[in-house]
Amino acid sequence: MIEKNKTWFFLKYGLQIKRRTIWMVLILFVSLLLLFFSFFTGSSKKTIIPDSSKLETGSNMPPRLKTK
Repeated sequence: MIEKNKTWFFLKYGLQIKRRTIWMVLILFVSLLLLFFSFFTGSSKKTIIPDSSKLETGSNMPPRLKTK
């Protein structure tokens, strides 16, 4: 009787628990992905902005277009 009750308990609540854990894992995974993407895009922007400013300040130097 105890084993049957355990199986019924798992059949009844296990699916709900699995669904909840799956949703929690998906939410955590998506949030981590968003954090990583925002971090990478922010870091790439931080690294690209000084490069573009250097290129703009270096525009006084003869660029490739003027050498043609």
